[in-house]
Amino acid sequence: MGKENKKGSIEKRVKKFEREIVGEVKDYIFSQKDLWNQIPDLARQVDNKLGTDNYAGFYGRHLLALNSSIYRGTYNAFIDFVTAKLINFDREGNRYYP
Repeated sequence: MGKENKKGSIEKRVKKFEREIVGEVKDYIFSQKDLWNQIPDLARQVDNKLGTDNYAGFYGRHLLALNSSIYRGTYNAFIDFVTAKLINFDREGNRYYP
């Protein structure tokens, strides 16, 4: 096997592994939907008790920002507390599910 063929083979295996891992993470997050659904109400209770709006994004937007990586031209990945799915936003602000 030539150097280029070997490199291509490794890249394909890595991409396949990435897809498998991402799929498993998505499945696990979704399997915890009942817990994710509780977060907005719990966050509101904390803010009410403390007299703050520190967690307003949790009960206002129902989203948890995960990171600041670039993926398909967007800059954040989120967990949607309602659907318990990973989501992204396109440049126009529309949600999509990667």
